[in-house]
Amino acid sequence: MELFQRLDEDVSNLIISHGFLNLDTLRFATNEEVENAAALALGIVDPDMQLAIAMRQSTIVNRYLPNDNDNDNDNDNDDPRDPSPSGYITWEERNRLLAESRSNSAAPSEADDDDDKDKGPVCVVCIGGRQPKNRLPCGCWMCLQCLRACIRAGLRAGGWPPRCCEPLHQEHIERADRERPGLLRLYLQIREENETDGEERVYCARPACAAFIPSRGPHVSGDEMECPACGERTCQRCRQTMHPGRPCRVEDENELLMDAMDEYSLSPCPRCRRIIDLAGGCHHITCPCGYEFCFQCGGAWRGRCTRGCGLYSQDGQGRVPVREREERYRQVQDPDEFPAIVRPEDLPQPMPPPLPLPQQQQPEPQAELLHPQAAHGLREPIPPGQ
Repeated sequence: MELFQRLDEDVSNLIISHGFLNLDTLRFATNEEVENAAALALGIVDPDMQLAIAMRQSTIVNRYLPNDNDNDNDNDNDDPRDPSPSGYITWEERNRLLAESRSNSAAPSEADDDDDKDKGPVCVVCIGGRQPKNRLPCGCWMCLQCLRACIRAGLRAGGWPPRCCEPLHQEHIERADRERPGLLRLYLQIREENETDGEERVYCARPACAAFIPSRGPHVSGDEMECPACGERTCQRCRQTMHPGRPCRVEDENELLMDAMDEYSLSPCPRCRRIIDLAGGCHHITCPCGYEFCFQCGGAWRGRCTRGCGLYSQDGQGRVPVREREERYRQVQDPDEFPAIVRPEDLPQPMPPPLPLPQQQQPEPQAELLHPQAAHGLREPIPPGQ
């Protein structure tokens, strides 16, 4: 049982899920049976996963993979915490890093925690299962195992940043990364993505990859951005596959994308262009970029929809198609010449009409007088004899 607890997470999960060992009699399994089960588990995974497990320095992997020592010597100078493009973490490796650890597997560095578990502060998560040695910015304490679980939750989609009552500092990720190399590198990678303004983010044009491409580095040359994960070249202006010698053409892609959003009842954020899916609830959407808008029409939300949409609807009734919205979705070509979202407030506003001048009191019109004396109440004298 002790040997099984020291196995890599993925290896132990494969052993249980494929029935190589019986979970009910696991505590009675011998070391030889555990080693054989681990060998069977490693035999059914692809080479990429074997390499990922080897990088986590699983003791069983080192025993059954040939020439592993040579690979370790070749990589002695590689720092797993180096956030350089060559060390970019792909989606597959990200999923492995964020995989839930087994609840009964304790890290070796936590062994000392059990000696003083009845003294001092308790972990705010597991309430004293182990003596916590990690004080967080908010004042709470966490044991190392719960800290790693907290960090993994914050690095998943929609969970940024890793936090307790307040966001965690980089030093806490470094503390957890000692037990699982690569976690800090993933943290720095996701932090750069989230700190980049939504309209400036560029993702790999290859649909099977779609990795975030940092805006600075040796992989950027003019408008050409090479994906650090798969090597695909993406145009920074139109976000499509690089097209040397041809102008950017995104109109067709915009039309197809708007059709897809209408078909699947999706709405783009008017500020950052992030596509939002509403699983249920009211129409008030707060995008991760901070902008609040109405899911039905895309209008701004200031306590309510500024365009009069109701708070709820049934089966998407009343939803405004993306093409008919005032804030149109379109991809960026030149940020200075073509704004990503054309908003009414972005357009030049007409000058207001001049205010009417106050009307002065005009004298009432008078009938035309034949004789000037009549203006003073005089009459022209009547000639004699008339």
